[in-house]
Amino acid sequence: MIPILAAGLVLTLGWTWLFRHRSGEAGPAQAHLLELLLYGECPGVLARVLLDLTRSCARLARSWLAPSLLSLGLLALVVFCLQPFVCWRPFQVGETILLSLRDGKQLQHDPGLSLDSAPVWDSRSSARYWRLRAQSPGLHRVWAEPAGPRAAVRVGGSFPYLQRRQGPFQVFYPVRSLWLGDRLVSWPAALLGSCLLWLAASGMLQVVDQFQRR
Repeated sequence: MIPILAAGLVLTLGWTWLFRHRSGEAGPAQAHLLELLLYGECPGVLARVLLDLTRSCARLARSWLAPSLLSLGLLALVVFCLQPFVCWRPFQVGETILLSLRDGKQLQHDPGLSLDSAPVWDSRSSARYWRLRAQSPGLHRVWAEPAGPRAAVRVGGSFPYLQRRQGPFQVFYPVRSLWLGDRLVSWPAALLGSCLLWLAASGMLQVVDQFQRR
């Protein structure tokens, strides 16, 4: 959960800064709403106030357009960087590993891995598939002969950065599951919960700061 908490903090800080420094003030719109309450029984004044309120809302929407697009870009960047941490988990010791190589060369590996089956050729994808078994934790190397491309396979660990596609190699890491007690939680929901958690913490700090100033 640590990468999700860190990503939620980055999003919360980024969104807070964007909407505080790049968006317009809602003061004029609030003033027109107050006029609606005061002059609701005067049709002539009410029509003018509604027109002014519409213009103020349009200006406010235009001023929020840039920070909204920037916040969307920040979200896309954070989600893209977060995927290798939370979408897949590393293999465990003794677990079988599926790995493919597009050009179908012979495969070599370090002593931390062992070959678990003969390679299988897939003519549709022009790739050869190997099933290996993890013998020890750590970052293990595989390479194609002779002097071909290399790749790394992660065994053990909690939230390492996992590179599934490495050149012509493809490592089929297992899908990661996030559990809250006995309930399965999707990582986008966990990211949203992380953002709400940091917003609540920020609000509590502001309340404490105002109380101390009094």
